[in-house]
Amino acid sequence: MARGFEPHRFRQFVLSNRYLLMTPELDKSFNNILDCFSGADGCISFIHVKGFLEHLDKLATSEPSSIEGMAASDLVEIVNKFSRLIDVANNRE
Repeated sequence: MARGFEPHRFRQFVLSNRYLLMTPELDKSFNNILDCFSGADGCISFIHVKGFLEHLDKLATSEPSSIEGMAASDLVEIVNKFSRLIDVANNRE
């Protein structure tokens, strides 16, 4: 019988297969992202991140010339670049 996606097993797999050595700072950041998007905390952090990104996107489009709007636009661009990084790493250019 096939099992569904199990975030805790995926996290164990990733953590046990450290074929890529990362600096401690990048490793901490990667684990934070992994925990957020795997739902390790019951999806609470994912929901907060999604809401925050929606707020930033709205701010970037509604007030593009304000300091806050420009900062929000920069952060939205970082998210878009991270998404492109995922596509490149998975040969989905």
